Amino acid sequence: MGSPRLREVHDAVVACVAAGEQPVVLLDLDSTLLHTGARHDRVLQRFVRLNRDRGGDEWDALRAAAATITAADFGYEVIDPLRARGLTLPTVERELLRYWRRFYFTSTACAVDRPAAGAVAYVQALHGAGAFVAYLTGRPQRAMERGTRQNLRSLGFPLGDARSSLRLKPDGARGDKEWKGSVLDEVRAVGRLVAQFENEPGNANVFLGAFPEALHFLVGSICSPNAEEPDPRLIRTADFVLAEEGAR
Repeated sequence: MGSPRLREVHDAVVACVAAGEQPVVLLDLDSTLLHTGARHDRVLQRFVRLNRDRGGDEWDALRAAAATITAADFGYEVIDPLRARGLTLPTVERELLRYWRRFYFTSTACAVDRPAAGAVAYVQALHGAGAFVAYLTGRPQRAMERGTRQNLRSLGFPLGDARSSLRLKPDGARGDKEWKGSVLDEVRAVGRLVAQFENEPGNANVFLGAFPEALHFLVGSICSPNAEEPDPRLIRTADFVLAEEGAR
């Protein structure tokens, strides 16, 4: 269930509109609005099929594990479910990670991404109340923009009108934290930031420092290894399910 403070965002949007201002809600995608487990699983299962004739204990163990792994088993990396099963497969892992880096960050792969619980209805409600919905992601622009747009629209997220935008990381840009920090003035130019949602503490900390008056949410439990320590002022939420909805 989501944080009770999720409702404060809607209230802030309504108040901002009443004051004649444009409220902005900033939303990350991977492991925030969207679950990527199905994408990880798609990469893994495709890798297994491509290597179905490889022999040896490591490959046998991989095939056996892959037959029981589901989308819900994945965390930040494609090898997480293997590690969770206590498997040590150095050769397989090296090859799997190389394949993952090539295929995971593509429009084809992200077509199977699914929304976090309550996310579609929640974002629709904020947009309907007058918010400018700004999706900001570290996904590579050239490789993933087409598929990202298609996936968001097919799931029902607001996109394509005058009060929505999608920004992916330009090819060759710096790391996600540095790149996201470089768009602060662009956010200010759109309107008043009332809330932002992130799964990476480092990214969330940047926006909290720049917009201390807004509500800043740290979503879910998946983030990069050795992630930055989250600012204690960040609001933690498991998902986007409002309390009354979760109680039904």
